[in-house]
Amino acid sequence: MATQASNYIFQKYLDCYGFKEAPTDTQFNELRKTYRANGDALQGYYWYYTGRGFSVNINDFYFKKEWTGRFDTQVISDVVLSVSYFFKAHGNVLGEHCPMSDNMILARVSSDPFSCRMFEGSSFYSIGFEFHRKFLESLCADYHMDPQVILESIDRYKRGLLDNELFHLAQEIKTYSNTNSGAELFYEIKAKEFLLQVINAYYSKQANPLSRDDDYALHMLQAYIDKNYNVELNQDDLSEMSYMSISKLKRVFKQKFGISMTEYIQRKRIDASEELIESGEYNIKDVAEQVGYKSASRFTSLYKQYKEVLPSEMKERLQDSSYN
Repeated sequence: MATQASNYIFQKYLDCYGFKEAPTDTQFNELRKTYRANGDALQGYYWYYTGRGFSVNINDFYFKKEWTGRFDTQVISDVVLSVSYFFKAHGNVLGEHCPMSDNMILARVSSDPFSCRMFEGSSFYSIGFEFHRKFLESLCADYHMDPQVILESIDRYKRGLLDNELFHLAQEIKTYSNTNSGAELFYEIKAKEFLLQVINAYYSKQANPLSRDDDYALHMLQAYIDKNYNVELNQDDLSEMSYMSISKLKRVFKQKFGISMTEYIQRKRIDASEELIESGEYNIKDVAEQVGYKSASRFTSLYKQYKEVLPSEMKERLQDSSYN
């Protein structure tokens, strides 16, 4: 469990940003407390669990104004590594020219304070882990790895996008609700799985590196898709735009992002639909059309697949929510 000093530091951050203990009837696991903020700049919920040598956190915020935050996790019980999966994010990591976007992995060696700027009117939902040195050393000993090499590798890796295994792991953690005696074991197992997947993703990319030209082409293609996800995206056009054959584009796109172009576009559309649903201004058919689906039933099926609830159910939950 966390030390008294660790709990004090966590509470210090929570108080600084206006978080107070919330009732237990929230969407998060009741094994630990949930905190809520409703200030001038942000509103939402924060939940964290501390285990033996690691912690896991869930962040669910809405930013009313542009917001800048600074975090120094190294002072918290010898944290050496932080890894987060952003389901939804719209902002920038300050000092690194690194955008924060939906379905992004951010892996960070915790030697320096971390600062970010979140955009006005944006939502943020993430699952994160913080690992202490002893936890990392124990895991590396089990798999005959050098923890210092791992830290140096991840420090170079910095961030990635859309790894399927990490996405499903994050979904498991997001929806886990058991509070029985096996719950603490669950979080420890998932912490190890999460870290091993990040390490594996890094070494997989290193074993099969993309050329500089291909990497740049994919970067530009991703930016184009992110901007035009709500219109028909033809693979022939995307192939021509990237100066690659369709077969090569499919291969290198999956190599870089961990999923196919089709799934990337689907996830982008489903993530975008959440903000439209949250606004309460559109019916489900209109939401489907605005994110690029001619068929509301197709949109509903995909939303259920990725979010594990129907869009109509999500709309009802948001209408009944007590955010205000």
